[in-house]
Amino acid sequence: MNPYSVDLRQRVVAAVTLGMSRSEIVRTFQVSAATVRRYLKQQRETGALAPRAHTGGRQAQIGPEQYPALQEVIAASPDATLAETCTQWQQQTGVLLSQATMSRALAQIGWTRKKRA
Repeated sequence: MNPYSVDLRQRVVAAVTLGMSRSEIVRTFQVSAATVRRYLKQQRETGALAPRAHTGGRQAQIGPEQYPALQEVIAASPDATLAETCTQWQQQTGVLLSQATMSRALAQIGWTRKKRA
């Protein structure tokens, strides 16, 4: 979901400043009461209403810098199962990965199990 525009945020804060009731602001701008509180708090603490930067999720356990090593593991035994590939990765790097994590990493490097003749 995308953040609300800065224009809407400014109009909500301006409505509070002009003395409009919170319930009236919620109905008029179609935002929640919690959103109004957050905008006021952000305005008070930072002086700005721009959306905060997305901090992202967890870091990938196999990053782009490790893709060449992963390709070497795959090239050494291309017919290995995901579980076997995880074991080989652990033996090479010392990092134990789940099969789901390995599957995502293999998808990132474009490796598929489908063989082309």
